Amino acid sequence: MAGSLFENLHNFASIRLKKYMYEILKERYPKHEQLLERLGHNLPLDQDVTAFSQLVVEVYELGYLKAVKDYENELNRLGYNVKITAPERPKEASTIFK
Repeated sequence: MAGSLFENLHNFASIRLKKYMYEILKERYPKHEQLLERLGHNLPLDQDVTAFSQLVVEVYELGYLKAVKDYENELNRLGYNVKITAPERPKEASTIFK
């Protein structure tokens, strides 16, 4: 346990990754903590954590856009003439990058 704490103090990217994922997962975070711990050791640079975080955002965004398109298609199939547009991307990144 103490070794893990010492390693985390030297691997700030790992701490940053876990904090970022906690912000996203909230109460679901604990079941993924061990994986994130191991993953954090393989992302030693801030650029690695940033790239991984951007990957997570891209996957989330693609899932969201697919769901929106599916709802739009279903509403159109039911006879409603709708056009759902995606919101604009936030101009600022997550607070984790500040």
